[in-house]
Amino acid sequence: PPPVRLEPGLPPREPGRPGRRVRTVRPRDLHDLGVVLIYREDDRLLDRGVLKPEWITGGVYALINSHEAAQCRGMVRFDQVCSILSPLGYDTRSARYVLNIMRRFELCFSFEGEDRFFIPDLIVKEEPDTGSWDHGVRFLFQFSVLPGAVISRLIVRLHRLISNRTFWRQGAVLALDDERLLLVALPQQSAIIAYVASVAGVSSPLLQIVRKEVADVAATIAGIQLDE
Repeated sequence: PPPVRLEPGLPPREPGRPGRRVRTVRPRDLHDLGVVLIYREDDRLLDRGVLKPEWITGGVYALINSHEAAQCRGMVRFDQVCSILSPLGYDTRSARYVLNIMRRFELCFSFEGEDRFFIPDLIVKEEPDTGSWDHGVRFLFQFSVLPGAVISRLIVRLHRLISNRTFWRQGAVLALDDERLLLVALPQQSAIIAYVASVAGVSSPLLQIVRKEVADVAATIAGIQLDE
């Protein structure tokens, strides 16, 4: 068969074979087939436009399953990420790229201005003291089934609103202006509960942000039904 080139446009003529066209394949077609992955639309991933999935998943799994990351309770510095991935052939630039991939797929986050990264699946399980929410409005998100990835992705999506770094594997305390919100996952009940401390009650702008993010995450997971 003719050689394959990853390039747009009309097939060029094969050198030395003037009557024969080189077979071309659009990179996006290979992306759709799962042969390669293309992230040219993401500014964080522009330096490596075309990738093999195995290269990405190898780095991601190495970090998530790392004993060192688990010992740090899911909070790793960039130099630790490099030391975890270096034995597997990932240089410093590649390690940064793997982290950006994890950010894109909501597997980790970092607070602005910091070079520490939090992996929600590895952070502490124990709920810290979050104070009393007896007088708050209780809002229930009931799922037909609640995969652990839902609350993890919500923590990543909402991390800029986390109050005083108060978060754990199953929840977080959020704040916006004078409003506060406690978000807690209840896996055995397939539910997430939001306790809202706001004079606005269910009309709270912070709650509306959370409702939108919960709905958006649920919409990306096949077979999940969400009732409020």
